[in-house]
Amino acid sequence: MKYLALLLIILCASPARSENAPTPQSENSYRLGSGDVLEITVENHDDLNRVVTVDPDGAFSFPSIGTIAAKGLTIKQLESQIQSNLNRTFNNATVLINLKEMKAHTARVIGSVQSPGTYPIHKDERLLDLLASAGGLAIPFQDAKSSLIRDQNQIVHLDLPQAISKPASVNNPPIHDGDLLIIEKIERINPTANVIGQAVRAGSYPINGSTTVTDLLAEAGGATPLASLSETYIQRGHEKFHIDLEPLLQPDRSLAPITTFTLKNGDTLVLPEVKAKYLVIGMVVHPAAYPLHSKQTVTVLEALASAGGHLPDADLSRSFLLHKDSATNAMTVNRLNLDRLLRDGKNINRIVISAGDTLYIPAKGRPFDWQNIYGPLSSLAFMGLRLFY
Repeated sequence: MKYLALLLIILCASPARSENAPTPQSENSYRLGSGDVLEITVENHDDLNRVVTVDPDGAFSFPSIGTIAAKGLTIKQLESQIQSNLNRTFNNATVLINLKEMKAHTARVIGSVQSPGTYPIHKDERLLDLLASAGGLAIPFQDAKSSLIRDQNQIVHLDLPQAISKPASVNNPPIHDGDLLIIEKIERINPTANVIGQAVRAGSYPINGSTTVTDLLAEAGGATPLASLSETYIQRGHEKFHIDLEPLLQPDRSLAPITTFTLKNGDTLVLPEVKAKYLVIGMVVHPAAYPLHSKQTVTVLEALASAGGHLPDADLSRSFLLHKDSATNAMTVNRLNLDRLLRDGKNINRIVISAGDTLYIPAKGRPFDWQNIYGPLSSLAFMGLRLFY
């Protein structure tokens, strides 16, 4: 019941007691100090019985022994010391000591408590008692870190939640004269992971112990069309973990490597840009370079669709497909009558786009001019886009 009441004081910050008189509790843990008044009884040797006061140096004088250092000793330790000395002269000297008066021993509390300061301590007072004297915690006890500094050079780190749940444990130790109790707030790190590269919303996102790559990618809005899913990786310090995200687009492949890899604080998900591209220019809705993912097959018709289709003035019958052979570097120009291929529908899906290819759709009624092709290619090359490998 004692520590139940103390727990309420600590958590609710109620006022603490202030009386200094000795209590009837066990004196086993109380450490003697200057100003304490002791009644010493030696059985069968009444001439040795007396009342002494511990002097400012922490000692007192006793017959047949001389000066005895008492500061820092418990009652039991002092009894044993006096009895051991007397037994050298007297037979069977049994020593009993009663603490008649106790000086106001003090301990200090600083940090995240309601009322930091110096407080008197009493026999058998423990950490929770001292904490209650300071009005209780000013922060949730789960966020509190406590340290006890003793004799200016001994530091004891204590588990405050354990002290509260188990008051008899070592985490709720007796308090000594001059102790300093420090209560600090635990600075909890909010773990985050980063997404860079070809993500819709690259940035930093909070994670927990179960956040996976797919969770993080979803937070970032997914990958852009330019992301090379097969080359994605996690950067963790100096380590790199390859994460193939292409199974996300292929239902028949296992997602286990993606959904089981859990992230840690500071991880970075890197979504590289696809290196292989093809170009669609001329009379199309969105002339631009488009990604060609690994193991992806793109037909001429699909390339035209990726550019939004052709404009009304497009001359599909005079289209061109420029292709550079990767082995010989030889450039070939293939004229395509896309108008007829679209009408027939037979061979349109046989014409496949390769990395570095350029599909050019000219305008109706205009003579063919190579500048219409080389002009856009030169501009893209100037901007750093590499089409031919």
